[in-house]
Amino acid sequence: MDKKSFHLVADDLKDFVKGLPDIQVSDERLPELRATGVEMIKNFFPQQAQQGKKIQISDEVSIFLYTPKDKSLEKYPVLYYIHGGGYISGMADMNDYLHQKRADSLNVVLVAIEYRLAPEHPFPIPLQDCMLGFEWTHANIEQFNGDKDRITIMGESAGGGLAAALNLYIKDKTAYKPKNQILIYPMLDYKTSQDPENYPNKYVGEYLWTHQTNQYGWQALHGDKEIAKEDIGYFSPSHAADLTGLPNTYIGVGSLDLFLEEDMNYAIGLVRAGVPTTLDVVNGAVHAFDMVSSKTSDQFNERLHTLLKNIL
Repeated sequence: MDKKSFHLVADDLKDFVKGLPDIQVSDERLPELRATGVEMIKNFFPQQAQQGKKIQISDEVSIFLYTPKDKSLEKYPVLYYIHGGGYISGMADMNDYLHQKRADSLNVVLVAIEYRLAPEHPFPIPLQDCMLGFEWTHANIEQFNGDKDRITIMGESAGGGLAAALNLYIKDKTAYKPKNQILIYPMLDYKTSQDPENYPNKYVGEYLWTHQTNQYGWQALHGDKEIAKEDIGYFSPSHAADLTGLPNTYIGVGSLDLFLEEDMNYAIGLVRAGVPTTLDVVNGAVHAFDMVSSKTSDQFNERLHTLLKNIL
């Protein structure tokens, strides 16, 4: 395996990275990428009957609702979840098994948003869809015994980027007050892969999500229209002008993930803005490492589970 960083991969993740596909994405290959992503998820999680309840909230947008088995509480915390996929792939129920497991083990209501994907639907459509889903959740929360004061926004990869953007938008434009934001290896900075040959960290981004796929994902999200200066943070949260007033934040990322440095920099920005922030850098971990069974992944997921149990 001709990779600069392979010797830095955690030993229990080496077999996983050896089996990862070398993704080259283009307009022509996008359908293949989307299908490959679905197949990978199917291999990671046990396949059972659909557990989330699909609810159409507009002509174009739907959510999947997961309620806990325990029905004893009057009000439940709510986890509003945004899936990953580089802004160009993925679907709300691709983690169906994990969503139901998390709803049951944390005793929460989980709402997963099915936002529209780029390049067919560039910025700001995915963010608008996520906002629509959040507003629906808030407006209908009593129907599933949710607590308006305990809504946490969570996402992974591009979903983490959208979670960060959504929290910025909510803070700037609305009176809603999410309790926390949980960002799992979030995709935050459109500039990361603009000059890959001169990128200072040569050990990140060699597996699964590379500079090439990152460039394509951001270009797809951007589309053909110019993004107004005042909206740049909602497009790419790393470039938001003001991070003050954001909810308590957790960021988890692998040390070999392409998003490592943008995530670390965002954490620094949050801390400087007075936002209570926890950063967990997982040594030897690559993008999406948490989806495979390994000691490194299991320990990370246990830490995340404990955190969620304590803050929700």
